[in-house]
Amino acid sequence: MRILTVSAVLALLLVSLTIVGCASTGTDKAAGTSMAVENYLSGLLKGKGDIDRVVASLNQVAEAKGQLKPQFERFKAALKTLESQAAHVRSIRNGLEGRKNDYIERWNTNNAAMKDEDLRKASEKQRDEVLAVFQKLATNATEASKLFDPFMSKLNDIAKYLDVNLNAKGIAQITAKVKEVAEEAGPIKAKIDEIKADMKVLLADMKDSTPTDAPAK
Repeated sequence: MRILTVSAVLALLLVSLTIVGCASTGTDKAAGTSMAVENYLSGLLKGKGDIDRVVASLNQVAEAKGQLKPQFERFKAALKTLESQAAHVRSIRNGLEGRKNDYIERWNTNNAAMKDEDLRKASEKQRDEVLAVFQKLATNATEASKLFDPFMSKLNDIAKYLDVNLNAKGIAQITAKVKEVAEEAGPIKAKIDEIKADMKVLLADMKDSTPTDAPAK
């Protein structure tokens, strides 16, 4: 009975190693990276909508019409949702960077293993094109963060202020800040649109340049 148990364990281990090995192909790495890009895009687009909602809810508070507390609660809920989505997008971006590095490493390995110079140069050219789009994407993402962070800081300060000044006189004091928030939202959303365009190019390039497995030696 003990021998059978050990054999079963070894069999399961062999199957596991086989699955892991299959999952490490160039096409799988490309597919995983593409999925991460798509998840990042989806997260950004949701975040763009969340920005609109938090700005709209703040404008309702600033109008000082009707019951202020329910309006303020809606603003706080929208702000919390935006903060949560922003953290989610940052997490996806960090994961995407790791997948990109694995994907490019596999690509480099395959290129180095190619004996045909024409094929190797063609593959290197496609790799460089994909890397260029990744670099542009990273630059735009960094610029978006530089716009978004002070935007969120201002929203949080407004929320703290209103928490103890939720009255007509207190709201009158934030009119200029509310206008600033609305103005700052525009460039952030525009940057998200730029990233969206980069991602569409990237996804198209990756689908056209999926590396194959390195030939066996």
